[in-house]
Amino acid sequence: MHLKSTKPSPDLIAIPALLISCAIYGAPFLFRSWFPWDEGTLALTAEQVSRGLWPHIGYDEPYTGGLSLLNAFVFSFVPPSFDALRLPFFLFAGLAMVSLYLIFRHWFSLITSFVLALLAWVSSVPNYPAPMPSWYNLFFAIFIVHGLLRYQANRSMVAIVVTGVLISLSVLAKISGLYMLASTMLFFYFDSLTRSHNVQDDNSHRLSAGFQILIGLSVSSGFFALFSRGFLSQEFAFFVLPVFLLVTVQITMIWTGRYVLDVRRFLQTAGLLITGLLPFALLFAVPYVLDGEVGTLYEGIFVRPSVRLQSVVYPLPNYLMLVFSIPIFLALLPTRFLGGWLSTISRLYLVLVVVAFLVTKTNYLYELLWVSLRSLPLAMAAVLVVLVVRRDDWFERNRSTIFLVTFAAYFVSLVQFPYSHGVYFLYAVPLVFLAAALFLSHPYGRRPKINALMALAVFILAVLSAKTSSMSTFGREYTTQKEWYLADTPRGRVLLPGITAGQHIENLVQHINNQGFNNSVICLPDCPHIYFLANSVNQLPWLFEVLNADPAQSRPAWIDNVSDVIDRKGINVFVLNRSPSHTFRLHTDLLKMLREYQFGNALEFGPFLVLSRDV
Repeated sequence: MHLKSTKPSPDLIAIPALLISCAIYGAPFLFRSWFPWDEGTLALTAEQVSRGLWPHIGYDEPYTGGLSLLNAFVFSFVPPSFDALRLPFFLFAGLAMVSLYLIFRHWFSLITSFVLALLAWVSSVPNYPAPMPSWYNLFFAIFIVHGLLRYQANRSMVAIVVTGVLISLSVLAKISGLYMLASTMLFFYFDSLTRSHNVQDDNSHRLSAGFQILIGLSVSSGFFALFSRGFLSQEFAFFVLPVFLLVTVQITMIWTGRYVLDVRRFLQTAGLLITGLLPFALLFAVPYVLDGEVGTLYEGIFVRPSVRLQSVVYPLPNYLMLVFSIPIFLALLPTRFLGGWLSTISRLYLVLVVVAFLVTKTNYLYELLWVSLRSLPLAMAAVLVVLVVRRDDWFERNRSTIFLVTFAAYFVSLVQFPYSHGVYFLYAVPLVFLAAALFLSHPYGRRPKINALMALAVFILAVLSAKTSSMSTFGREYTTQKEWYLADTPRGRVLLPGITAGQHIENLVQHINNQGFNNSVICLPDCPHIYFLANSVNQLPWLFEVLNADPAQSRPAWIDNVSDVIDRKGINVFVLNRSPSHTFRLHTDLLKMLREYQFGNALEFGPFLVLSRDV
């Protein structure tokens, strides 16, 4: 009797190979501490939870709080350190890359899917390897897209419930996870539009279509109010115009009578989504309900983030840069809409700019390349309008899938608002590349050799950015990063950017410990990393002063709170950060208060000034 030989699935070989490739490329970058205050925030909040405090009640939690619970759980098994925060981060990142590869496999060959997944990795996580909550929003968004593709394949109701669970977990990491809730609901709406073989002109159809379009216009108006400062602002172009274009798609599909809404299907899918969404959300809220702190939870999740939106702003690139990104839109259009020569030139645009950048190394070309990539969500929304208006056959056959990945790419990219620093686009890169690859797979747009050159150009840009570009100027200026310094602290050794800056932090932390100041020191403004590295207790209920300041007040209220803590806790040492990350200036009233308390003995550690007073 001969046993039938079975060959393992090629994917079972490709997936481990992908993970190994990602690890090999990412290893030199993944333990770097790019912005110490960001990781200090994550570590310090996790430590607060480990001490028995609960997010928003016992301390000022800058995010929803779920990630602090996860990191505290990790701290219960390994010594608290910045590296320990990366353990769950690496795990989720690896799972997300596997999921992304399997998504690509829905449309592409094994080799193409492998290359695209690896390109998404090279262009995202290694460029900014800090375990920030926005990364978890991205990872869960990838899982959600994967799950909804499974739902499309077999109409599994379980897949919808699981999607709801994933959205709730994303929101628990950071409130911007709600963007994927909006994306999923929008996908369910368009997925519930069924093809109408007879154009309907009856009044009932017009009334239903008009009502749906009114809702679409209301949503776009809401986006305009929330994300834009006017029709001529960059925020309008990057964040609001795509919604207007999607409403144009809706109007074209609904008002012409080509599609009608299957209300029953939409309500059923929405109901199942909410069923999956509620359990974890309610479980997280239980402690607040029992303690009568629901109002505190609401303020911490919704009110305080709005203050952050008003206080911490980073501008988008100017309109001139966006104009030069028009070839990106043309490159995504099928060849038959443009003509072969124009399509070829458009697709070679990135290649030519990358070559020019390699020759000149100018900041303008560097920024132009990243702005071109950041304009992809807008370009894809515009291409959608063209495909719908032209009644493209490929679009009609794959419309649900196209809507799914386009919505996901756009809504995840909203994480760039209002702090539109270049690194925030990295949180959307894998899904943006996924959607772009789908558009480029159009039967009349397949140009394998040229598409491969485009992918190579992006790969080169990502590698150069990761290896030589400073995070503080990422996406804007091609600046050589200073050498890294391996600082030795009570919380283990940590890589810090710049030898001199790293030595200052190392010496400051050692001074705090040698003098026994751990539980009798105040560090501000914006010093959560100093507290954590020095193994000190943050005596203040907040992490960043700028988020506790009312712009309308001439004297910030937090200064009086600091004064109260000095009196109650008997604080005799004060670390003043003269180069804060978020608080843009040292308030004169703070300096006056320190003089009143006779903090006069000064010791400098670079930007940090250690002030003490005699007792």
